[in-house]
Amino acid sequence: MLWVLGWFDNRHYHSLPTAIHLTHQAILNANTNSTKRVNVFNHPLNSTADEKTQEYLESGTDLTVAINTIMALSFVPASFVVFLIAERVSNAKHLQVGTARKALECLMLALFCVLRFAYIPCDLGGVGPGFDYILGGQLLVGHD
Repeated sequence: MLWVLGWFDNRHYHSLPTAIHLTHQAILNANTNSTKRVNVFNHPLNSTADEKTQEYLESGTDLTVAINTIMALSFVPASFVVFLIAERVSNAKHLQVGTARKALECLMLALFCVLRFAYIPCDLGGVGPGFDYILGGQLLVGHD
């Protein structure tokens, strides 16, 4: 017996018939060992007024999320620019260049940056299992 699982995206009207077609095409090619094809045509029904209203509301939400994300992420490069301007005004780079321990300082700064940026994913990776442990395993789907 041949078991086949076809995944599809539930948001689009054409995704389920397309997934079924590709699944049947794979079964046909596996059983016949040939390159025969099955042509499928999809004629979806017209959307109702309620469906169009729901799609309109969802598109507005998506646009709002996109605009807020762009606005929020614009502060990340701005923080780098502020640091560069502050360094230029205070002549901090000239002080670093004048020291004799430049190689050691560069090595320690690189190590500090690696450890600082490696801490964030490790910390975020522990938040989910930590809350799952605190709540007694209620966060994981399918967990008994």
